[in-house]
Amino acid sequence: MNNPAGSYSRGKPKGLNRVSGGADSAGKTVKEGRVRRYLRESDSPLRLFGACAMVLVNVVRVQELHLALVALSIGKIVTALSVLLVFSTTAQQGVRPLMSFPQTRLYLGIFVLAALSVPGGVWPGMSFNYVVNVLPKMAFFYYCLVRFVHSEKDYLTLVKVFLIGVAFYALLSLFSGRERFSAGYTYDPNDIGMVMCTAFPLAYYMRKAVAGKMAKLMWLGCVWMIFIGIMSTMSRGAFIGICVIIPYCLLRDKAVGKFKSVILLCAVALMFVLFAPESYLDRVSTILNPEKDYNYTHQAGRIEVWKNGISIAIKNPFLGVGVQGFVAAEGQQHDLGAWKAAHNFLIQMAAELGFGGLILLLSLLYVCIRDVRRLQTSAYQLSSRVVDVVVGLEGAFYGFIVTAMFLSHAYSGVMLFLAAQLVILQRISSLRTGYCKENAC
Repeated sequence: MNNPAGSYSRGKPKGLNRVSGGADSAGKTVKEGRVRRYLRESDSPLRLFGACAMVLVNVVRVQELHLALVALSIGKIVTALSVLLVFSTTAQQGVRPLMSFPQTRLYLGIFVLAALSVPGGVWPGMSFNYVVNVLPKMAFFYYCLVRFVHSEKDYLTLVKVFLIGVAFYALLSLFSGRERFSAGYTYDPNDIGMVMCTAFPLAYYMRKAVAGKMAKLMWLGCVWMIFIGIMSTMSRGAFIGICVIIPYCLLRDKAVGKFKSVILLCAVALMFVLFAPESYLDRVSTILNPEKDYNYTHQAGRIEVWKNGISIAIKNPFLGVGVQGFVAAEGQQHDLGAWKAAHNFLIQMAAELGFGGLILLLSLLYVCIRDVRRLQTSAYQLSSRVVDVVVGLEGAFYGFIVTAMFLSHAYSGVMLFLAAQLVILQRISSLRTGYCKENAC
């Protein structure tokens, strides 16, 4: 497939060379044999199961829904299974190596800075525990996703499992009996609102990627369920996120058109005003009238916390106050007796790992948005249904960024999952377009 005019001129993945064809039929045959063998060997249901289980444990966190599930140690079981799968399979040849992707290198840089920040951190014990016990698990999660998912079919299955897990959370919100829905022991209402805002665009465009009226109706129901779940959290950050991702989904959907998009946006806004609880409307109204909200007026509000966070970053510009040290450092800024989280992933990163960490995080966001837009061009030769999901993936990044501006998710597993999807898709594309590692071809 030729790259049409208007496509990105740098559509070729970096670090790869196109295999010569035409006269060199023997080389072409060898290359095609590797591709067929790669796709055949990657079609392992057990490996796909391991990837899906890792997503449910590390992103959706189903094991934390109930104490009974916590006692089963599902996370440890899934990790042990993934370790066995890694050592029982050989690395595939003829695909772009993991370290050639900027997402991998940038995440590795953040992890290295986190380790270097431990000795001079404000709370070395907490920082050391995070570096030893949490960051290796995150890196292994990222590696497993890229290692286990090798085809478009497997990728779509992985995303569907994530969306079904999030939709299940949204369904639980109908029976929670609480004013603000939260999920399990990790995700508070604002956190689960962020996860749902990330899932919403993917669910919307998964509806376009599936075939059959019943399948499309099912995914349309999933979209509405996630929307209801977002509303049930009563999170103002999630509300701002939904105000960004719904227009994005409608305006990028060529089948809807701009006029219909405006009509649908008005209909959604009207439904929110008519059916949202009065307490939620009161919370949302503080966005337009911040002077009435405690976050704006109180010394322990988020505005003051953000100011303290910026001050901490300026005072500790190189390695910050140590990974996961923001709460302790912020508490030392005043005598209020309340230690607050950053509630902003950029400020958290700048304060904990210094401006070097902030630059790495911003660079990661930039290359992710750049690459997700490139994947939508014909240069990568993904199937049309996968390209539809990639459009949703771009919206998922926007949903995460907007909501994470109000949350302490500088090292979020959600962001890691989105970045891993980009690497998976580019590796799949490297086979489909005829690119491969130079020394393997």
